[in-house]
Amino acid sequence: MSSKLISRVRSLLEREERIGVDDCCELFQVKDLAAVAALARIPRERRHGRNAHYRALLPIRVATLDELQLLRAGDQRLQGGVTGVAVRPVGPLAAGLDPLLSLQSALRLLPVPATLFLSAGIVAHAADGAGVSIQETLQALMNGGDLFINGDGAELSDPTFRAAHSAGAIPFQQWIAVHRAAHIAGLKTGASMLYTVKDRPAEYAAHLQAIRELQDETHGFVQFVPMGIQNNNVAEWYLAAPTAAQSLRVAAIARMFLDTIPHLAVAPSLITSEEAFVALSYGANMIDPTIAVDDLLSDEAFGDAAAAAQPSLPVFAASTAQQRGGILPALIHSRIVESRWIPIPMDAAFREISPATILAEQQ
Repeated sequence: MSSKLISRVRSLLEREERIGVDDCCELFQVKDLAAVAALARIPRERRHGRNAHYRALLPIRVATLDELQLLRAGDQRLQGGVTGVAVRPVGPLAAGLDPLLSLQSALRLLPVPATLFLSAGIVAHAADGAGVSIQETLQALMNGGDLFINGDGAELSDPTFRAAHSAGAIPFQQWIAVHRAAHIAGLKTGASMLYTVKDRPAEYAAHLQAIRELQDETHGFVQFVPMGIQNNNVAEWYLAAPTAAQSLRVAAIARMFLDTIPHLAVAPSLITSEEAFVALSYGANMIDPTIAVDDLLSDEAFGDAAAAAQPSLPVFAASTAQQRGGILPALIHSRIVESRWIPIPMDAAFREISPATILAEQQ
């Protein structure tokens, strides 16, 4: 059956026709990863050729305005080709519209361009707290400074999964509503999907279909990021995170299915840096260092053994600890070259930057 499926999907992709939800679901069950990768390279190389993009940004997380005082001109963290900062508020600063607007005012004083990165959940809670609409909240934030609504909190659209594993996330339809409102307001936003240690073909296909439907309606998504779950409370190391094969398969199928979203991005902090660069041959065209493990809400449990397990596992703890602060753009640039792709740096608004800007920092 898989050979017939591969042949049918290849024919559709070569004719630039869409694959359906049923084919998408079946692709997640194909064991021949090389065949899936070959399919994904058709739309990937048609759109981007040998280009491999990356966001030349330093991700920072701030809970208080005082933390911004640490970021000054000459700060070592702003070296290595960094052209701007992606600021994610946490704690008190993410608790309402007024703190967010105060944060935006403080960002204007930084020595480098700063963009406020928010999830749909933060926007929705800010609107509820202020007693105003999503549209009014987005407009206030857009007036306050550069803004990007990322894909965090999409999780999986399946309500049963969300009830069991994503209780802290807003309902998926509300997530969709925030992104629709952002698109109508003129913002380009990101989308994502959580994938887990246990394969969920039907749930994945339904989630991707919901993303594609909104993109058909608004054309507002500029990026899609597959986000592998990170399970801390498990006794067996192999349940800590999806395998490399699972990560590469999700990236490849997402690239095939989401035909009108320009960028398929992978996050080194959610897999490994090695997997991220390999994913460029599996449909991905962008390395995004602005995404951290902390951006995931879900944590699967696996029975009594999970409850007794230690809260962190070395299988990914060292990698995520190192990459939590972001991989410097200059290093990403050189790794892309080593991987035989053409590095294309981009700013927070997904505009291409001259590579000379990045390379100058290495002199």
